Amino acid sequence: LRREVWQLVKRGDVAPVPILMGTNRDEGATFPPVPGDASLATYRAYLMRDYGGQAATIEGLYPTKAFPATEHFNSMWWAAEQQSTDQGMFCPTSTAARWLALGPRGP
Repeated sequence: LRREVWQLVKRGDVAPVPILMGTNRDEGATFPPVPGDASLATYRAYLMRDYGGQAATIEGLYPTKAFPATEHFNSMWWAAEQQSTDQGMFCPTSTAARWLALGPRGP
């Protein structure tokens, strides 16, 4: 590509064809940021490592109590997995879809 994707979209420099976009609900499970039996301390260390001073805010958005444990993964894993899915897959895809829908008017 000649420029960053967002720059191309902003300029309207994209092909005028239909675009199909999407993600999977648990796409972050492909690259889990913590082990399946992670402790609360491990979850918090992951958030601190990746978000520094915003770690508490991120933990508030992805509280472990909101994610029930399953047979192989505890609530810390599920919270980290959902955060990872949103940050790495869902939000960028959603943002790109909005930009493309706006055409040269956005972002």
